[in-house]
Amino acid sequence: MAIFELLDYIVNEPPPKLPAGIFSDEFKDFVDRCLKKNPSERADLKMLLLFN
Repeated sequence: MAIFELLDYIVNEPPPKLPAGIFSDEFKDFVDRCLKKNPSERADLKMLLLFN
């Protein structure tokens, strides 16, 4: 994939999801919070440190 195709994909496609059945729901939720594209929706460090 060329660099601009990759950039377009990252910007326009939804973030990847971890596969079901391999990781706990809590871990998948943690990763989902980290991968939010909109910074106002993304978990900050304080929230992530309190995550359990």
